[in-house]
Amino acid sequence: MDFLANEQCRAAGECPPISCFASEFDPIRREIIFFGGCLPSEPRSDATWRYKDGTWTRLFPSDTPPARGFAAMAFDEALGVIVMYGGSDVPDWAAEATVSPDIAISGDTWTWDGSDWTEQHPAHHPVLFGPSATYDYARHQIVLIGVTPANTMQTWTYDGVDWTHRALADRTPTPWRIYERLSFGPASSTVATFGGYNPSNADISAVWKWDGRTWTKTLANAPPAISGLASFAPEFAQKSILICSDTQPATTWLLNLSGFRQVHPVHQPGTCAGMSPDRSRDRVLVYGWTEFKGDSWQFEVWFWSGSDWTATTV
Repeated sequence: MDFLANEQCRAAGECPPISCFASEFDPIRREIIFFGGCLPSEPRSDATWRYKDGTWTRLFPSDTPPARGFAAMAFDEALGVIVMYGGSDVPDWAAEATVSPDIAISGDTWTWDGSDWTEQHPAHHPVLFGPSATYDYARHQIVLIGVTPANTMQTWTYDGVDWTHRALADRTPTPWRIYERLSFGPASSTVATFGGYNPSNADISAVWKWDGRTWTKTLANAPPAISGLASFAPEFAQKSILICSDTQPATTWLLNLSGFRQVHPVHQPGTCAGMSPDRSRDRVLVYGWTEFKGDSWQFEVWFWSGSDWTATTV
């Protein structure tokens, strides 16, 4: 695989930012889509990028969402599109709320069909900071959680037409947190979450499960060896959730009805930034930027085949 140091490719306009971007694997078109992100000493990005066959391509769709960082993205299998919600540090004209100290957030919804962005105009929508989203394969909808400007947790679902506020789940999971990851759990047909970031350093290691109505705290707790910002995705072949923890060195885990179990592959990715199932090939992808030779960075993609990680170009 031919890696480019990020400083070189970014300066040449040949690759996206390395942090706070939104990304998702599109299994129909077999490519990873990136939007937005952080640029040093510059406003947030509004660029759309495609990574496919080891090559970066900046796309110039007819319609482009406002610039942002930390948006939530998930591939909607029923609709065949990537759904992007919200984000922070948006332009003033696109902001719907401000959270402390001065972070402008949006509540807009966009879909990517492989060639263009389309803004959706649901009758209802949330306004959340630090949102996270995943696809619920049992109920065929997007599940979204995040924190309101009043620092309370909310859960919403999206069916392709409208967002529905799941008020029974308000204020859970507890304690409140942002940037948590979500994953469908094949064994229980629920969506699971744990970890994330809480500024008070509260214990957020407990696993919570979403059954379509509310979140329930389980007896499982993530081991201390798993980073609170670990990535995870459904591993359908083993009826588990596959976890990549960006500890140093990175580690790989499985979560199923029996709890957490560390696995010891021969190879281990150097990054756990993004993670997506690739159901058509019975594998899971992990991707992101990893430090390479001091202050330079390289982009890596790996796939999990059930027992080991293998580098790939998608």
